[in-house]
Formats: sequence, structure tokens, C-alpha cells
Amino acid sequence: MTNSTTTQHDQRTERLAALKREYDECRASLPAHSVSAAHLIRLEELEDEIAALRAEIASGATESRP
Repeated sequence: MTNSTTTQHDQRTERLAALKREYDECRASLPAHSVSAAHLIRLEELEDEIAALRAEIASGATESRP
């Protein structure tokens, strides 16, 4: 891995950790009843972002292998 590739990977990993934290905080703040549509939409957006970033990290790791 080159230095720029390592930096990009580190940035993606940090972004993934931040998204996971936000997702966990959002889930923890869900009320037991009457969940707002906006709350559910934000959870879905976070899930999509996390999945896309995980795929990007995985494909980057695969591409860098000999």
C-alpha cells in the first residue's frame, strides 16, 4: 500500500467509525412508541452509507493485493 492509499484507507476507516457512532446514537434515541418518519429515514440513510463505505473499503483492500 502506498502512503496515499494508506491515508485514504485511514480516512475511510475514520468516516466509518463516525457513521457507526452516529447510527448507534440514533438507535439509542429511538422512543419505545411513535417513532418519527424522519428518525427512521435517518437510520436508513446511515445504514446505506455504512454499507457503501464498507464495500468501498473491501474493494480497495482487494485491489491493492498482488
